[in-house]
Amino acid sequence: MTINIPAQLVRQTISGIKYIFIPPNTTKKTTLCFIPGYRSEFMTSRKSHLTYDIAQRNGFGFMAWDHYPIDGSVQQWYENSCQLILDNPLENIYLICSSMGAWISLLLAQRFPNEIRGIVGIGGGVDFTERWLTEQVPMEHRDNRNYIWKRPSQYDPSGYYEIPITSLLDSRSVLLLNKYKDKNNREKNDNNKIQCPIILLHGANDVDVPLAHAQELMRTLQAWGNNNVKLDIIQDGDHRLSRPENLKQIERRITNMLQNN
Repeated sequence: MTINIPAQLVRQTISGIKYIFIPPNTTKKTTLCFIPGYRSEFMTSRKSHLTYDIAQRNGFGFMAWDHYPIDGSVQQWYENSCQLILDNPLENIYLICSSMGAWISLLLAQRFPNEIRGIVGIGGGVDFTERWLTEQVPMEHRDNRNYIWKRPSQYDPSGYYEIPITSLLDSRSVLLLNKYKDKNNREKNDNNKIQCPIILLHGANDVDVPLAHAQELMRTLQAWGNNNVKLDIIQDGDHRLSRPENLKQIERRITNMLQNN
């Protein structure tokens, strides 16, 4: 039975970010960090509680946080993530990340190459804000920073997310895929290579982030020079991969990464 995160341990920064940090109690100094997806909260995520349970059973540290403010940009959420890592004593970090969390994890692996030892991405979505902006937002509103886009979503009780165009535009500064694809950019940003082991778990039936996007991400990371990227396709899996059988698969991948690194 999974041990859930104690609600009384959740803290809040001065700026309003909810987070939890439990230092490791072993000499390994290993910490598992769970990074949730877009408009998701770590306290309501089964994958977050699973990660906490694994950490508790092995004496590892555990850290997780929410993305705040809810209508911010990926750039802002990434900067908040950096600050939380800097503010807490972390060394051997393994990032367990869901959906958009995979994007932020890759950015963190660039920023903290010596501290981050591995990434397990679950239904990872990278650069999706740009696809939304250029493929789904009405053309006449794509540069309108005052426009609020109502994007249909099965995950919101209202049936849609209210997304400020500023959130999408301000996320452009941290787009990854085109940077990886372009040879000149790869050579120019050689010091930003992501070399830690990466496992990408992706459901074949994911309609939110199609499997083709995960395949593209794997190819671009390999082109960047990472020879330790694996794509693990869950044949009957959806985007969230939160069913009991999916959680067991995720646990096995996390355990394997910890044992092999």
